[in-house]
Amino acid sequence: MALKRVLENVVNVFYPKLCLACESETYSGIIPVCVRCINELPIANLHKESENLITERLLGRIEAKAAGALFYFTKKGKVQHLIHQAKYSGDAQISKLLGNWMGRLLMESDLFNDIDVVVPVPLHYSKIKTRGYNQSAEFGRGISEILNKPVLNEALKRNRKAISQTSKNRIDRLTNVHSSFELNNVKGLENKHILLVDDVLTTGATIEACAEKLTSIEGTSISICVMAIVMD
Repeated sequence: MALKRVLENVVNVFYPKLCLACESETYSGIIPVCVRCINELPIANLHKESENLITERLLGRIEAKAAGALFYFTKKGKVQHLIHQAKYSGDAQISKLLGNWMGRLLMESDLFNDIDVVVPVPLHYSKIKTRGYNQSAEFGRGISEILNKPVLNEALKRNRKAISQTSKNRIDRLTNVHSSFELNNVKGLENKHILLVDDVLTTGATIEACAEKLTSIEGTSISICVMAIVMD
């Protein structure tokens, strides 16, 4: 461990860890943003509330036991830049670090203390081939490391590429997304409290479609966690 720490210090001299939000300041410690950005980023803290913006947005669609988000998302803000890096930088470690951060927050809430397994929203294989990873799966992996719960990346499968949702209403969005997902490997999911994770929640159509598949498994219950929830 001592040698590892020395090597990390040497690497940091030549390749300093830059804040994932502003990319101008360095950070240290376990949270991958600088002190200034920690104070400026819109941390959601929804995991502390049994009824919150996520449960309200999904009301009547998903019976979620609990729901949380790391950030509030607004266009052209630091969170948008951070999420963009998580998805497109080619560095899967960013999403995992955000998952570690989220996991530590979830540890503070009794609402998530009986999670059994983490299930990420899947990407179509063509997007994984292009990006090299599924950012939601890496986010889930980071959470699972902190909660010490298994992450099942193969539970769901995306069987077709996503079609743009921009011009669609809620019903059309759900119809479009619903047929995109199917159960793939449900071993170990029966009678489990599943934490379903994704990167960004907008209308909730993707989360709704995945939750419907998972709750068709006997005895399952669902909680939700995302990197960010888009503000209207």
